[in-house]
Amino acid sequence: MKRSLLIIATVGCCWTDVASLSDGVGPATAACSDAKKHVFRAPAWSPYDNPGDAHRGWPATSCPVCRTNKNILPLAPAAVSDRLSFNLTESVLNAINITTSLHPEGEYTLLARFEGKLAKDPNDDILPLNQSVCLSKGVPMRFSGPYWDSSVARARERWQAFLGRYHELGGVVDELVMDTEQGVSTWEISCNGWPWQTPACAELLWDSIASNPGFDKIYKELSRFGVTKNASDPHWLSTAMKNCMGHPAAVWNAVMGNVTAALYTDMAVEPLRQYFPHARVNQYGYYSYDPRYCVLDPGGYTACSIPTHNGTIVGTQQTLALYNTFPGNGALLIHDRGYRNYSRNAFNTVKYDMNRARMLAANGYPFKPWLANHNFSVDTRDNDYYQETVLHAALMGAQDLLFFNPYCPACGPGGATPSADNILFSEILNELTDVVGCNRRTWLPVAPARVVSAPNNSAVDNTTFGGDWDDEYFLTGMHLPDARATVYRFTPNTTATHPTPSSYIVSASSNSDEAHTNASSNLVLRIPSPRAPGFVTITFPAGKVYTPPTPVSKAGLWIVVPDTS
Repeated sequence: MKRSLLIIATVGCCWTDVASLSDGVGPATAACSDAKKHVFRAPAWSPYDNPGDAHRGWPATSCPVCRTNKNILPLAPAAVSDRLSFNLTESVLNAINITTSLHPEGEYTLLARFEGKLAKDPNDDILPLNQSVCLSKGVPMRFSGPYWDSSVARARERWQAFLGRYHELGGVVDELVMDTEQGVSTWEISCNGWPWQTPACAELLWDSIASNPGFDKIYKELSRFGVTKNASDPHWLSTAMKNCMGHPAAVWNAVMGNVTAALYTDMAVEPLRQYFPHARVNQYGYYSYDPRYCVLDPGGYTACSIPTHNGTIVGTQQTLALYNTFPGNGALLIHDRGYRNYSRNAFNTVKYDMNRARMLAANGYPFKPWLANHNFSVDTRDNDYYQETVLHAALMGAQDLLFFNPYCPACGPGGATPSADNILFSEILNELTDVVGCNRRTWLPVAPARVVSAPNNSAVDNTTFGGDWDDEYFLTGMHLPDARATVYRFTPNTTATHPTPSSYIVSASSNSDEAHTNASSNLVLRIPSPRAPGFVTITFPAGKVYTPPTPVSKAGLWIVVPDTS
């Protein structure tokens, strides 16, 4: 069996009509029997049906399409609490009711958050009792740094009680989604700009961490990566971390990722295994990567500068947020690789997310990314590049998706998910099921296009699995062996001269008859390259454009290439 895709640099000439390449072409998944079909679904942060709040002026939301498609699954909250009014049995029964009534068999999914339990136990506090430089609303704040022993023990006890009752009452957990957004990175300690993070407070926090008896174990890991004490500076750790983007900060974040992953595992994953040993587990923001393909997170805190570190996974799946957030500090690494003109626009914002997703897909571990609602990002709110993000993420082999659809109208445009956004996401999942919904499916890494005539080609860093930072398109392929075909999604940066994706389809000859003869056997794309002279030309042998009955996006093309023996 042979699958081939030819990407070369050339100078093409003639356009051909996309209609001649798509007439009569059906979805490749038509060859997959019902037993081999896969339905794309997404556990969702909020229910798609909300009653609204007339007192606050919050509108109600409804999504009949979601109920019909059965592909958005409101997460069942696994609520634990220390409040005297908390009713454990009531919490457990609520979770059981949501999973059994709204989740298909094999996909009973709980959402667990532990912010109220971590780093809150007074026994873990490391700040002096009489300190007055770290104040929150005028009150001395509590701080435990990376020392959570008592807090984790308390959270684990509450979680075990929930799981024991849940199991006793017949509940099932196929997947646990953890969204405990609490850690001890440099951002959380001294770099996020919160009012209490004054220079004096930051110094006290770092000094308190370094003077704790538990720091010896942490220091061994820091020194292994080259961060060592300065004997002449009593505030050496604070000094090292002042540059939030420097190598010492990257080392700290890498080491703390390992530390907090171990704490989460002890607190939540191990108790779960006692009752549901085969459940899938993921924790927001924890993932692995090959350092060669490392892409900084939007804040620039990923430890890309450490060649021996490859991230950390909690549970069985890696996950990250693909929220169409322009990288900000994360663009620094892109600039360091020679791409000084990585400016902010919708296409570049989405391309950044695509390269981050490829960073995870390339390591071979299962991954399940979070996707936000359509209104979340100002860069993709008014165009179809949002849909392209979801489509490409799924084609990279994601084990379905997680949908962040908050219902918080007071939180700004991105925080109030309207009914239309839930409907759109449901329709995107439907299209994925239609186009690549086979159980057996494999991400097919596409070699980055190279322009051989570029004068400094050998110096261009090519580490992003599917396109350089200045390529004007991205292309993702997925092989469906039961359909004997490979399906590609092509998304270009449309311009005034190329207003639609189909306008990049060209012939291989200037002769009109030869052009249409070629079009009947091969599909050829030609994309202008910023590394001129020349164009990137991509040839899909026997490729055909597939257009769904009601496409969710006009910003890309589906291209189906049959297997050849």
